Amino acid sequence: MKHWDFPNRDLQTAGLQDDQRFLAVTFRKAMPPAALSMGGVMASTLANSLIAGNLIGGHSLAVLSIVSPIYSAFSAIGALSGAGVSSVAAWCVGRDDSDGCSFAVTLAALLSLGLSLVLAVTGVLFLGPLAAALGAKGELLEPVQQYIAIYLFSGVGIAGIYPPYFLLKLEGRHQQSTALFLCLAAASVGLEWFCVSVLQMGLNGVALGCVIANAGTALIGWRLLLRGSFRLSRLSKIWGHAPRMLAAGSPAALNNLCGVLAAVALNRMLADQAGEAGLSAFGVASMASNLSLILINGLSQAASPFVGVFTGERDHASLRQIVRQALQTGLCMILPVSLLLAGLSRPFCAVFGAADNPLAPSAVALYALSLPFAMLSTLFMNYYLSSGRTWLANLLTACRSYLFLAGSARML
Repeated sequence: MKHWDFPNRDLQTAGLQDDQRFLAVTFRKAMPPAALSMGGVMASTLANSLIAGNLIGGHSLAVLSIVSPIYSAFSAIGALSGAGVSSVAAWCVGRDDSDGCSFAVTLAALLSLGLSLVLAVTGVLFLGPLAAALGAKGELLEPVQQYIAIYLFSGVGIAGIYPPYFLLKLEGRHQQSTALFLCLAAASVGLEWFCVSVLQMGLNGVALGCVIANAGTALIGWRLLLRGSFRLSRLSKIWGHAPRMLAAGSPAALNNLCGVLAAVALNRMLADQAGEAGLSAFGVASMASNLSLILINGLSQAASPFVGVFTGERDHASLRQIVRQALQTGLCMILPVSLLLAGLSRPFCAVFGAADNPLAPSAVALYALSLPFAMLSTLFMNYYLSSGRTWLANLLTACRSYLFLAGSARML
C-alpha cells in the first residue's frame, strides 16, 4: 500500500503546485491593468496640483487642498452607483434577467449623472456657506469661491464615469474600461495646461479644464456602454433594485464619504494651526497619497474578483493562496516606494512647486511611513467586501478613513 501511496502523493503535490503557479501568474497579469486604471482615476487630481503648483504658485495648493473634499463627495456618488450597479448587473446576468440589468443601469445613470448635477447647482446657489464649511477664510475665501463656482460642475463627470468603468469590465471590455481613464488623464493634463498657459485663466482655468475633461470622458463612457448589451429603461421600474444596489456600493461610497469628513476636519484644523503653509503641505501630502493609491487600490482590485469566486465556491486552499500572493506582492511593491518617498520627500515637494514650504517635506516623509499599513488595511477591507462581510468592510473603512485619522490628528 505504501508503494502506491507515494506516487499518488507526488501527483497531488504536483497538481497543487501547478494550481498555485497558475493563480500566481493569473494574479500578476491582473495587476497592471488594475493599477493602470487607478492611475487614470488619480490623474485628474495630480494634474490639478502639478499645473497649479508650478504655473500659478504655491498658494494655489492651499486652495486645492480646501476644495479637495468636493472631489471625494462626487467620487462617493460615483462609487455608490458604479460598484452597486456592477454587483446587481452581475447577479441579473447570472439569472438571465436582461430587464433587471436595464433597471440597474438606469438607476446608476440617475444617481451618478442626475444627483451630481442637482448637487452642483445647489452648491453654486449656496457658494458662500459651502466655502466657509470647507474651511476657507481670510485671503483664501475669494479664490476658493471662484474655483468652486466652476469646479462643482466637474462632479457630473467625476461621478458619471464610474458606472461605465465598472460595467464595461463586467461585459469583458477591459481595454475600453482602462482606456476611459487614460483618456481622462490625457484630457485633464492637456485642457488644464491650455486654459492656464494659453488662456491665462489662472486657477479658474484649472477648474474649467476639469469640467470639460471629466464631463466629456463620462459622456464617451456612457456612449460606449449603451452601444453594447446594456440598455436604459423607464424610471417607474427601477426602484426594486435600489436596496441591493445601495448595499453593494456602500463600502466604496463610505470610503469616499469618510474622506470628505476627514479632509474638512483636517483642513479646518490646519487653517487655524498652520495657516496657508499648513494647507499647502497637506495638499502635497495628499498627492503622495493619490500616487500610492495607484498601487494599493490596483492591488486590491486585482485580488477582489479571485476572493469573490473562491469564497462562493468554498475553495479555502485557493483563497489562502490568493491572499498570501496579494500580501507578498503588496509588501514587495510598497516597502521600496515608502522608503524612496521618505528619502526623497524634498524633491517630491519641488515637483509640485512647494520646495519653499517648510512643512511639506516632513509631512510627506511622515506620510510615507504609513504606506505599508495603508496597503494592509485596504487589502483586508476589499477582502471582507468580496467575501460578503460588508459590515466588517464598512467598519474598517470608517476607522481608517475618518475615525482614527481625525481623532489622532486632533489629539496630537
